[in-house]
Amino acid sequence: MSYNSNFKSNKCWSCEYYSGKREYKKGTIFSDSVSTDDKGRCACKRSSNFDKKVSDNNWCSKYQKWGVLESALALEEQKREAKKIEAEQREQARRIEEENERQRREIERENRRLERERYLASLSPEEREAFLKKEQEEAEAMRLAAELLRKERILTDKKRELEACKKPPIKALIIGSIISIAAFILGWSPYWYFNSALKDIIREIEYCESQGIDPSSARVQYLYQQGLAVKSARNGVVWIPFVILVIGIVITIIVFMTKKKNRGVRATQLKKEIEELSK
Repeated sequence: MSYNSNFKSNKCWSCEYYSGKREYKKGTIFSDSVSTDDKGRCACKRSSNFDKKVSDNNWCSKYQKWGVLESALALEEQKREAKKIEAEQREQARRIEEENERQRREIERENRRLERERYLASLSPEEREAFLKKEQEEAEAMRLAAELLRKERILTDKKRELEACKKPPIKALIIGSIISIAAFILGWSPYWYFNSALKDIIREIEYCESQGIDPSSARVQYLYQQGLAVKSARNGVVWIPFVILVIGIVITIIVFMTKKKNRGVRATQLKKEIEELSK
């Protein structure tokens, strides 16, 4: 029994003439699928495989899509087309809404402009000059208020960043320490490997002694030589984890000090910027 979900596949399992056991299963979490027998018979009289056993993954030029899958694919295509049309309608509605909003704002601006022109036309020259001067003063006051608000927002952000720079980079220290300890533990792997091999050799030597085998025999002498070589190799790698640990600690300290220095430089720069903004 095999399961297939690629309904566009032109294999025997999805062919109208495939006579093996076949069941369409509706998916709940995953997509729909078809379960078929691995082997079936071809019922297409125009095919050279007619009335022969064929694999569900075979294919021939007389292929015709299984009606159930044809309907499923057509339904899927209808759903995609409906979603596409719905998306286009939403996009069109959004564009219409944006255009209406733009026209409304444009009308409001035009109405305000006409109302202002009518009001200015009703004023005397002296009143018109005073009104325009007041408008300029109000516009300048609004510009200064917006500029002040922008400076206050920038000042707040820089003060927050300055507080963060004053803190030591503990995160880098913690991460470096964890990596160093993990590397130190993994660094013992060669030692454990050779130590395990040495124990196996010792057990084999003890077994030879229990069997009364002469210690000067070639086998025992070979085991002794092999044991000495493994012991030497084990003692030679015992320093590896400590070297790894020292290297990890040094790298961690270097990264910690570099980040701390960079934060100090940035803090000095931020203090100057804050002083300039506070003027």
